Amino acid sequence: MKFQSEKNGYVQLLSPLDNPWLEHIGDGSFMIEQQELATVRYHNIPLMVLALRNNAYGGMKRDQIKNYNGRVFGTELFIPDLAKLAALYDAKGFSITRKDELKPVFQ
Repeated sequence: MKFQSEKNGYVQLLSPLDNPWLEHIGDGSFMIEQQELATVRYHNIPLMVLALRNNAYGGMKRDQIKNYNGRVFGTELFIPDLAKLAALYDAKGFSITRKDELKPVFQ
């Protein structure tokens, strides 16, 4: 894997598609971008997504707590069963609640 600088200031991450990717993301951000699973499945990109669940837009909630005396608005979410959502994209999905359940998923 390597980084390539672009003229416009963006950085492009390059990796052969036969190398698996691991993305870790919060559940709120995942829900904003979950349509990208269709692209991943269409192009058979080897990707594992580790979505950390707190039923919120975590970054926005943190900022609201910090800047508005603990008041939050519009940051708490209903998040569906993400393992079932993965199945809709013909992908494997797992729900993990304990640390000892993690290792078998990565094997």
